[in-house]
Amino acid sequence: MKVVEFLMTYFGWTEQDAIKRQKIVQFLSDDRDEVYLRRAEYIQNLLDKIANLEQSGTALNRTELLQLNAELDAILSVLRQ
Repeated sequence: MKVVEFLMTYFGWTEQDAIKRQKIVQFLSDDRDEVYLRRAEYIQNLLDKIANLEQSGTALNRTELLQLNAELDAILSVLRQ
């Protein structure tokens, strides 16, 4: 199954959303040490941004928070495989 098809099926995303997030999956699937460090930094930045948005609690941030949580779910799904 192609990455885009997997994301659409597993998360119920539209094709456009799956294509945007496909880059994340490809980024996570590279096993080189340098990429591993960038992955960890990216995930930590994502977690920090989610924490900051949760504290603000505005409606606009709620939408972004949902998108970032979906991105984090996709990352964790790939890492579990």
